[in-house]
Order: sequence, then C-alpha cells, then structure tokens
Amino acid sequence: MKKFFVLMAVACVGSGSMAVAQNDNEGYKFTDQKILKYTPVQNQASSGTCWSFSGAAFLESEILRLKGEEVNLSEMYIVRCALLDKAEKFVRMHGKVNFSAGGATHDVTNVFKKYGALPEEVYTGLNYGTTSHRHAELEKVLEGYMNGIIENPNKKLSTAWKAGFEGILDAYLGKVPETFTYKGKEYTPMSFAESLGLNMDDYVSFTSFTHHPFYEQFAVEVPDNWACGLSYNVPIYEFAELFSGDDFNFKSLGDELTALFVIVSDSDRSNDLVANIFYTQAMNELCDYADNECEDGRLKIPVMFMLDDFATNCRIDNFENMISNIRSRNISAMIMLQSISQLEEGYGRSAHTIMNNCDTVIFMGANAPNDAKYFAERANKPLHEMLEMPLHTSWIFRRAQKPRFVENIDPR
Repeated sequence: MKKFFVLMAVACVGSGSMAVAQNDNEGYKFTDQKILKYTPVQNQASSGTCWSFSGAAFLESEILRLKGEEVNLSEMYIVRCALLDKAEKFVRMHGKVNFSAGGATHDVTNVFKKYGALPEEVYTGLNYGTTSHRHAELEKVLEGYMNGIIENPNKKLSTAWKAGFEGILDAYLGKVPETFTYKGKEYTPMSFAESLGLNMDDYVSFTSFTHHPFYEQFAVEVPDNWACGLSYNVPIYEFAELFSGDDFNFKSLGDELTALFVIVSDSDRSNDLVANIFYTQAMNELCDYADNECEDGRLKIPVMFMLDDFATNCRIDNFENMISNIRSRNISAMIMLQSISQLEEGYGRSAHTIMNNCDTVIFMGANAPNDAKYFAERANKPLHEMLEMPLHTSWIFRRAQKPRFVENIDPR
C-alpha cells in the first residue's frame, strides 16, 4: 500500500521504527516495533558521495518492496553519470556553478532515468589500486581539469574536452560496459534499469522553508543542488503529516464495491497539491494492478472517477494521457465542466485531447458563444438553438451515434 513516494534531504540511519525506554542503571534500551526489508549497508569511505549511496539504497528498498528482489546497485556508476552532466553545466555556466563531489537525491533518479543503472558487481568504481573509495586525488584532478577548460586558453572550446573528462573517469572509475551479463541475462544499462520495475516519475520531493511561497515548487538554494532540482514547499506541520503513515490501499477499489469521496475546498486551494498527487497515484496504482495482477489486464470491479467542477478544481498532471490509457483497464472518468474555456485555461492544448477521449458528452446549455458554437457544429444545428436551449434539456453526444436532444429527468 502506498499513497505517494517522497524524496527528502535527510540522512537515515536505519529502516524501521523503534520504541525507546530509559533505565537509569542500564541506559537506553530499544525495542523493534517493525523492521522493514533492507539491503546491506555499503561503505562510501572517503568520498563525498553520500547522496548517491543514500539514493541507491532508497531505490534498492523500493525494488525489495515492489518485487521482493535484492539488488546491489552501483553507486559509482551513478556518480560517474552525474559528473558528466555536472561538467557540462559547469562549462555552460562559465564556471559560475558548483563543481564538487556533492549532490542530491534527485541526481540519483535523474541518472536512473537518463543513463540507466548497473549492478555493483559490474561497476565497482575501484580502478585505482584501492579496495575502498578514496576520491581526494580524483576530485583534485577533475577540479584542475575543469578549471583549465573554463580558462579557455584557446579562446574556443576544443572538441576534445568531453573525451578528456571521460578519460579521467575511465582511468579512476573504469570504463562503462555497453552490455553485460547479470544472472544469466544480457543487459545494457538502460535495459537493466527497465527490468527493475521502477518508474522515476512516481517520486516527488518535498521540503519546508519559509522564504518561498508554500504549495509551489522551488530549487533549494544549496551548492550541492547544482542541477536546480525542484521540491514542493509545504508548511512544516504538513511536511510531518506526509509521513504519518495513513496509507490507503488503492487496489481495494478494483476488488470490492467502494465509494470514496475526496473533498477539496473551492476557496482554499492550499490542499490542491495533495489532491493532485492522490488522483495521480490512484490512477497509476490501479493501472499497475490491472496490468500485473488482474485477469486480461482489467479490474474485476469497474472504477469510475467522478470529477465534479473538473476544470476549476485541482489540476491533475498528465491527465490527457491518463484518460486515454485507463479505459482498457476497466477504469473510466466522468468530468463535469462549466465551460470548455475553463478546461482550456487549466490544461491548454491538452483540453481538446481530454474532450476527444470522452465517448459520451452531455451538453446542458451555455452562455459562452464559443462553447455553444462547438456543440452546434457537433449537432449540426444553428448557433442560436444552442444559446436558447430551454432549461431542463440536454444534448447527448455518443461516439458512433447521432446526437440526441432530450429532456432531463426530474429528480423529485
């Protein structure tokens, strides 16, 4: 069960929860309440790459949770790929950005998505005569090389500077194999990452600072955030609530008849972000459940998202793609709008994609000429008929059927 995944700029000493009691004579005693599966601790030794080790450990734990498979990812492959991007940015910024061993957790997910991953046994990063990571010399060599490039003595960058940089990485960390064999199968770095079953778009970063507006993203201003990765900024009490442990099993929606209400204020928009994540996670979870655990890739119980006042409510990221993909899994969405223009304002060009993926559209009248014109053309009727529709009447448009003008059912 999961609500959403969160990346934080914190250091963790273990995976689990403990209760602590103190006895004046015996000191502190800890009692394990719950122990989560984890992979063995790895030693970063004398390298400033804690971000890679902690990020890789997080992904390894996710693989354990999702697949029950223990994998030891290469931290130094992550470091190497991040250094390539860091050097590129350092050059483009004329040396006015941090170039050091430091980084952030989003560097790990960025590398995973762009460059793939390698197992530790394939790429140890120990190619310089030691059995543990000692990066002082490597850092000095890279720093000197990059400063020489930035000085630009030729007044123009040569075509060889990247190859020279990679040559240093090859010498110290080892060359990256194009293909490798792992547990009897041949992979590339990208195909190996794909085999692990992780989607980097499932992970978001939260933080809590008072010098930026809440409920918006910003790049935390620390030197190690060289990639300017964005985090959602929330008040500290909400930041704590994110980890309160109130999980919801989205799979249950596809197994038993359930009515779930998500109430979002139309005047206080501070919780739109959480609702957005909830909707997105629900659709992703249900699609994964249908694909991997349900017969014929369809939910046993149909699930319908009834999204009232859709255009003015919280914006659901990537909804234009979701609405076209969910139907094959026995999932549908009913969206209710006040006007097409509101949908266009919230979703831009994707508004028409969303409209086109609705097999049934019910038009109950409009004051906006553009909306009336759209439906007049679909019904092949004069514009004034749409603008002058009697109350309690509607037009129904269904795919592959002629439009129908009907009287609404009296709910009394």
